[in-house]
Amino acid sequence: MSGLSDLSPLLDFALCVLLVITIIYAIILNKKMKAFREARAAMATLSADLDAAVRRAEEGLAKVRAEAAESTTRLVERGEAAKRLANDLARLEERATRAGDRLERLSRVGRDEARPAARAASSARQGAGADTTAETSAADEPPAIVRALRGLR
Repeated sequence: MSGLSDLSPLLDFALCVLLVITIIYAIILNKKMKAFREARAAMATLSADLDAAVRRAEEGLAKVRAEAAESTTRLVERGEAAKRLANDLARLEERATRAGDRLERLSRVGRDEARPAARAASSARQGAGADTTAETSAADEPPAIVRALRGLR
């Protein structure tokens, strides 16, 4: 038995060394478990924040879609109103062009009629003297122009 009793201190020493190694490993493992728990808590917080952000994004997207639909409706309405106004403007332009053409024709006719009357009045003034103001005012306003302007009303 003396051989086994000689081994006993050696076995006790080996057991102590293994026990110290186990304690060191347990301390390291405890630190890693603590870090894991903290990371898990941070991950849970991050997950909750991400979930809230996703909900807000979905709500915002729903609002954007609703606004886009409303804006589209308003844009279509404005486009239709613009088309109506453009058509009205085109009709007004056409009428104004016709009225301008008519006025120009009547003006030419009036000028053509006024020239012989003005020449006659001018020659009558030269023959009669300086007292022909009534005839001059009649020559300045040809009757055809006055009739044309009254006819436009």
